[in-house]
Amino acid sequence: MMQMLQAGGLEVMTDHDRAADHDNPEGYFEWEEIKRIKENPEILAEVGGRAVKVVSALIPALPPMHRYRVIFMTRPITEVVTSQKKMIERRRTRGANIVPDKLTEALIQHRDTILRGLDALPNFEVLEIDYPQLVAAPMPWIEKVNEFLGGRLDIEKMATCVKPALHRNRAIAAA
Repeated sequence: MMQMLQAGGLEVMTDHDRAADHDNPEGYFEWEEIKRIKENPEILAEVGGRAVKVVSALIPALPPMHRYRVIFMTRPITEVVTSQKKMIERRRTRGANIVPDKLTEALIQHRDTILRGLDALPNFEVLEIDYPQLVAAPMPWIEKVNEFLGGRLDIEKMATCVKPALHRNRAIAAA
């Protein structure tokens, strides 16, 4: 999404510290400083209207005095768990020591809690994007994003960022 926003003409806040790799060959578009939002809410002054990638766990730490437009990317939790497991194995790092079913359950609960919380806050506008649907048919979703952000984005350039081949850990649809 961050790549799409940038291609569409929106400035993005990124420090380029995390280089592209096997798990994310197009790059991460992250701003490490946002991870300290709880301890240092004043860092938002540095953003200056740019788009910032914020992991869902940090959304409750965003200062209430600002207005936010959140593009919330949803993905089947089984895909998230599979993707994380493969990344942890490939990097030989330690992940959450939780059985997959419990991890799936916890992630579903977290997502639902965050979305309910956002829905209740008057200073947040939320557009929920279904990642697999975006990859399968980008233009309707890109048009929604463009409308949500004021209608000034280059939707054709945004569409060039959608690369179905990078959606590697797909959930298997039930028959």
